[in-house]
Amino acid sequence: MQPAGIDTTLAIPLRISRSLEQLKIGRDAFRRVSSPASFPTLIFDQDKRMILIPAGLHQFQQDLIVPADYTLHLAAGAKVALDNKSAIISYGAVYAQGSADKPVELFTKDGSGQGLQVIQAARASLLNQVIFRGLRNLHKENWMLTGAVTFYESAVQLEACRFLDNQSEDALNLVRSEFQMNHCLVQNTTSDGLDADFCKGTISESQFIHTTNDGVDFSGSIITLNNVLMQNCGDKGLSAGEASDITLLTAEIKNCNIGIASKDQSTVHGRRLIIEDCAQALVAFQKKPEYGPAMLLVEGLEAENNDRLYQIAPGSRLQIDDELIFE
Repeated sequence: MQPAGIDTTLAIPLRISRSLEQLKIGRDAFRRVSSPASFPTLIFDQDKRMILIPAGLHQFQQDLIVPADYTLHLAAGAKVALDNKSAIISYGAVYAQGSADKPVELFTKDGSGQGLQVIQAARASLLNQVIFRGLRNLHKENWMLTGAVTFYESAVQLEACRFLDNQSEDALNLVRSEFQMNHCLVQNTTSDGLDADFCKGTISESQFIHTTNDGVDFSGSIITLNNVLMQNCGDKGLSAGEASDITLLTAEIKNCNIGIASKDQSTVHGRRLIIEDCAQALVAFQKKPEYGPAMLLVEGLEAENNDRLYQIAPGSRLQIDDELIFE
């Protein structure tokens, strides 16, 4: 018997543009360890299960793939030119120990380099004094990521790193990862500076300058920021969405379209904030129907030369010091 309301059975052929076997081959191609013969300037140590990129210039014309049971080490002064759409894809932890006079550098000469992607590494990575310049996001056949640098389900500590002139949706994308980011600079990126999705982390003494979209964008994350600058951001200096819990201590937000946006059941606590020269300093609203209104709680706000101090959608809440503005 047909269910009520249905009197016709329809059938159409299912067309698959690529076979399952082709998809499996494409996926497995990015999990194979790279051949030492393809990277003669690198050191492959099978006993220690590590790959070392020594100091000096290394020109990559193909992807360097690091398997999960290896670690990747970049020595101070290592300079890696990622050309011919090449990338570093690591399933193990990455340790880059640069210094102020000998930073580690990842860049591209032909403009096609697809950055550093760390995926489900079992150990936390450490990047110290690393410069990422002019890189694009990963795009291989039907596989695409958004960050010039990505950590996916991979803990990381970033110390004094610089993300400069990257041509990607996110200069740095963190997904389901714990992280620390200290004394870092993100500057001149074509979309977001930092995009953290479902992460837990801290950001201190860092700057996000000249981003075409958001300076920092958080979704479903718990983040504490201390002594940070967001300046000349084309959209929001700080964006919090999807039930994020953000604490912002001692921050300057200057010349952005929106200073701080709290969306979709997120809560932003701000203290000792300077917001200047923005179209809108503070906004809170619900954008997605599956979430609720948002909250913005601000103490010690210095707001100057903003076109509008706040815009709060019905149901969302803004409190400045002891005064409840909207509820």
